[in-house]
Amino acid sequence: MLCGIFFYTGYSASALYGVTHGVGTQGEGMNLEEASVGLRAWWLCEMLYAPVTLSVRTSVAVFLLQIAVQRVHRRIIVAVMVIFWVVTIPLFFIAVFQCRPVSYFWMQPFPTEPRGTCMDGHVIFIVSIVHSVTSACCDWMLGILPIFMLWKIRLNVKTKLTLSILLSMGIL
Repeated sequence: MLCGIFFYTGYSASALYGVTHGVGTQGEGMNLEEASVGLRAWWLCEMLYAPVTLSVRTSVAVFLLQIAVQRVHRRIIVAVMVIFWVVTIPLFFIAVFQCRPVSYFWMQPFPTEPRGTCMDGHVIFIVSIVHSVTSACCDWMLGILPIFMLWKIRLNVKTKLTLSILLSMGIL
């Protein structure tokens, strides 16, 4: 979870820095240097998104593994994490290396800079959609699983309900 906080702090700082330098505008009144700084912040946000999601979901899964008793629950948690890692690692590398050279991402506004190429936007779009759908499914699995983990525990209904709600906060 500390890694998640670390990465998310960097992600947020980069996003805020980018907003103060034109990210989210249509570029009116911006000079080339401001556009380059904004694009560099945008690239950093894209690059940090994968480590943020990996570390947060992994920490939730590790916590659930510590309290899971039944083998089927443990296998579900491990399977969810393996699937999420398999989908997120390519997203990270695509985000980092979507342009060649990497610096071309933020140097595009400068017409005199060395030229480069970027991936087709459809590839990035498809990988992002696959990652988003996988993220949502993993969140639901890790969020609903605690209800089933507590189903047969000998506690009163009120305590079971409260624990299920608290442990299912991963959905949010």
